[in-house]
Amino acid sequence: MLNREQSTTEINGTFLFSQLLIHALLHMKSLSTDINEFVTECAKKYAGQFKFKQVQEFYNSYKSDKPILEYTKTSFLHELINKTLRVQNIDMMFLLRFHIRDIQQQLAQHQCQSPVRVYREQLMSTQEVERLLSSVDQLISTNTILSTSLERMIAEFFFSDQLPPPDFEIILFIIDADPNAASDVTPFVNITQCSQFGDAKQEVLFMLGSIFCLTNIHQEGDHMWVASMTLCSDGVHELRNLFETLKDEVEGE
Repeated sequence: MLNREQSTTEINGTFLFSQLLIHALLHMKSLSTDINEFVTECAKKYAGQFKFKQVQEFYNSYKSDKPILEYTKTSFLHELINKTLRVQNIDMMFLLRFHIRDIQQQLAQHQCQSPVRVYREQLMSTQEVERLLSSVDQLISTNTILSTSLERMIAEFFFSDQLPPPDFEIILFIIDADPNAASDVTPFVNITQCSQFGDAKQEVLFMLGSIFCLTNIHQEGDHMWVASMTLCSDGVHELRNLFETLKDEVEGE
């Protein structure tokens, strides 16, 4: 629900598959050839395009301890990761596993230590908004790396002077996240110090697979909605026991 393509799911079988897939990607053994395989595929994908140069620069400059800097500065990488995660392109997710894992590790190392309120504004189809309206007090999971801002004005800037296209609405998400709410909260980080944009965006990143409770949604004008969410513990959902069982089976194979 947090993106035009399927970037969130209700807690159901699709959600369970997504969580297992994320777990598998993050726990695969690292190989020295990981980045070579990814770059080779991207070189084919972007041959003859401007992005081909970005692929070469990525290969020459990538540092596993600074993945967020690379994620925010390299447009082809940012676009490719989030498109891949939204549509769950398994082949490309496998090639991107090293970078997704590096991002997760950096987020975990620099986890916010105090509660934050952040904002994210985006377009959503009318159908997706209707699904949100029927999902109050339910859990929602993100299938992408979720970018938010500490400043509401920054989050609202992109759509501040335009109307959405037909059959779309503008929705502002207000997210409250407390790292002390539980020991297994998915990591989120103020990336001001490690982002290409510095403090210009006041950006907070949430790792893919983050689980939120939708607490309220209401309309604030023509084609404009506001939805409030709270970050939840990874262990809060009703499928947790089944997830743990399936995870153990996957790891045992």
